Amino acid sequence: RYLSSGLWRDVWSLQFDHYGSPPSYYSSNHQPQETGLSNSFTWEKLKTTAVLKMMKMEHDVIPRNFERHRREAITMERLTHSPYVIDLYGYCGNSILTEFAPWDLSHALVLE
Repeated sequence: RYLSSGLWRDVWSLQFDHYGSPPSYYSSNHQPQETGLSNSFTWEKLKTTAVLKMMKMEHDVIPRNFERHRREAITMERLTHSPYVIDLYGYCGNSILTEFAPWDLSHALVLE
């Protein structure tokens, strides 16, 4: 679903199913036989909304634009530990896939 656009990008929301972490008793170092548990555990199915930001077609696909997106992705990856930065799921070329933030920054603006 189309959300919005800015000067450089169109923004789309995507909803998809994925599977969460395996149960806490499961570890790649332990086979089910070692734990006495069967192989039949189920992974938790989760609904996730993500945001796909794609560079507008009117902009040239040039090294300068690739570098802009690469820097953004590296910055988000380095700030992953911060609760104030949305999660980066991946990027490729001039597109980036991130966590969906269900709010905007209008509450943080100070109008004088």
